[in-house]
Amino acid sequence: MTTPRIYNTGTSAWDAIVQGPQGSQGVQGGAGAQGAQGAQGPLTTNGVLTAPFETVSTSATALSGSTSAALNAATASFFLYTGNPTATYTVDITNAPTTAGRSVTFAALVNNGATAYLPKNVTINGVQAGASSSVLPAQGATNNGIQTWYQGGTAFTAANASNYDSYTFTVICTGASTWVLLLGQTKF
Repeated sequence: MTTPRIYNTGTSAWDAIVQGPQGSQGVQGGAGAQGAQGAQGPLTTNGVLTAPFETVSTSATALSGSTSAALNAATASFFLYTGNPTATYTVDITNAPTTAGRSVTFAALVNNGATAYLPKNVTINGVQAGASSSVLPAQGATNNGIQTWYQGGTAFTAANASNYDSYTFTVICTGASTWVLLLGQTKF
């Protein structure tokens, strides 16, 4: 048993506080659940995604035979071209992954005028996907280490006049300077 302690409060000789015996410590609670394991491997930051939003790169420049649609993975994943194309154009994808098992997906929204134009070629990190610089690659064709596949099974044959065409480009790295390219076209 603990001996009571008397403390003088300093107001008078008879004014004292008596402290009772100390209680015992309570029972410790059970262990909590372990947290989820963190991501494995090196993590990189990417300014393209900002919270749940994507960065949109907007250009009023008209695409043409001499002005490419420049899709740069380091700057954005969504590209909006508001100027009407004046001719078929090349899509230049840069900063695509070079490590097998990594991918990037782009969306390019092109505002066509009364005369519609579509991409004539695609390059990935400077490597041409088509057998020619003036013709899109064929479905399932492999040129320069790039195997190309189209949504719906065939290459685009026409763009849509006085409408927005949305193009998706998914680039999957399968090895050193080799990629699978998935392309889609949607009229809006």
